[in-house]
Amino acid sequence: MKAKLLTLPILLSAVMLLMSSCISDPKVEGDNPTTTQQPTNPTTAGGQAEGGSYATAVQPNTNSPKVQLLLRSPYWVAEFWVNHADNSQNKPNRGRWWNLKPDGTFNYGHWEETLSYGSWVVHNDGAKELIHFDAVDDRYDMEFEMQAVSQLQDYMSWAGTGTYDMKRIAVKATSLLTMPTKAQFGITD
Repeated sequence: MKAKLLTLPILLSAVMLLMSSCISDPKVEGDNPTTTQQPTNPTTAGGQAEGGSYATAVQPNTNSPKVQLLLRSPYWVAEFWVNHADNSQNKPNRGRWWNLKPDGTFNYGHWEETLSYGSWVVHNDGAKELIHFDAVDDRYDMEFEMQAVSQLQDYMSWAGTGTYDMKRIAVKATSLLTMPTKAQFGITD
């Protein structure tokens, strides 16, 4: 048991090293995850897009209660997206979703559209438990602190971190069994 506990920090350090060494394309001024955008780079096999890449997926630690919760439901959807710096971004970002897979990969989209894919990892930063998304399209790289979990464990609150300049973002992430639709959330347009 002690050997497993000692290898966990080493494994997490290796994952973070891999994620920090991932080659990324330069950010275009104004590109950030607070706006809804279509990916512009066609993807190719092997986790690479023209000009983009993502860290090699690492199987999540299924002993972690948060990882177990995340994998219990195939989709986590931004039922509410709050940008404290720009309220005009709240409505257009509602309906973002993450389809987390047990092998450490994910698909990412908005309503009925798939926008990108990549790898995800849960790690600790002191007392904070963070979920990090490294997408092949770097505009969709995100990191959140996972905070409160509802009593029924059907939604969580996520707070953006400074990693991708997301400190002003708060999300109510709801678990769903299927890709979200606007109709499910009462949106007509």
